[in-house]
Amino acid sequence: MSSFRRSFATVMFCGLGGAVLGLSTLSFYGKPDEHIGNISTGFAIGIIGGVAFAAADTVQSVRKVESYSLHDNLNGRHPLVPVHRDVVMMPLINSDF
Repeated sequence: MSSFRRSFATVMFCGLGGAVLGLSTLSFYGKPDEHIGNISTGFAIGIIGGVAFAAADTVQSVRKVESYSLHDNLNGRHPLVPVHRDVVMMPLINSDF
């Protein structure tokens, strides 16, 4: 239930952020009352972005659990126990020319 609450909060905060950004665009118009729709447009875009982010976050967390389960079942170990491996870190910035 905790992940649902976190995803719901993410979606709502993204929607509110989009509404605030839509509200901030009103100062650029000579007659802001003609462009009140920017607030609802920003809210809708924020909700869509929040849903996309929450869905991607959920897929990543499910993928991690499935990865642990697959490796553990193949190696005959207890399910959901991480497998320790040697990891080679690649540099983030390559300065070779």
